[in-house]
Amino acid sequence: MRNISHFDQCSRRGSILVLAAATMIMIFAFLALTIDVGYMAVLKTELQATADAAALGSAPDLAEDSTKALQKAKDIAAANRVAGHTYNLTDKDVVVGKFDTNTRVFTPGESDINAIKVTTKRIDHPGFFSPVLGVDAYSVQASAISMIKPRDIVFVVDLSGSMNDDTECVWATAEIKKKGGNATLAADSMMQDLYTDLNFGTYPGTQEYV
Repeated sequence: MRNISHFDQCSRRGSILVLAAATMIMIFAFLALTIDVGYMAVLKTELQATADAAALGSAPDLAEDSTKALQKAKDIAAANRVAGHTYNLTDKDVVVGKFDTNTRVFTPGESDINAIKVTTKRIDHPGFFSPVLGVDAYSVQASAISMIKPRDIVFVVDLSGSMNDDTECVWATAEIKKKGGNATLAADSMMQDLYTDLNFGTYPGTQEYV
């Protein structure tokens, strides 16, 4: 039977230490993959949600004032939290410009403004276990573009009365008059204002039943 010397016992202890150190590195590497990568995904989601909210909420103000839209985007972003802290946009993070729906390209500028772009980011965010792998920090970024599309509103006046109950202009005059008051004069005044705006002359003009 072999006798284990004191030297052999010390050698074995040293080998276990090396094995334990290598194992710990592997464990921290797996932790970095699971915790840090997972946290990066959460951080990306929070940044994207903040960018989306700021862009969508500020776009309607572009029709009135681009400066107001920029400030609105900052205010909305400040109401969101990223990585547990209030998020503040800088002037470089919010830009207005033109979005081409055909090429789907956003061009920053002050002419023909129809869209706003918001960029959110975390630069050099410290990792939890990734420094074991030599990665001390990482950066995450998200952006959103919101566009306004003006709509033309058409006001159609049916002067023929064909869509009314009795094909009369101001068909409700008689019904209103029954309730009291000089409804005829009020209705005639309203119709004359409309005729004047449309350059139709004097109300009622020539009427034709259809």
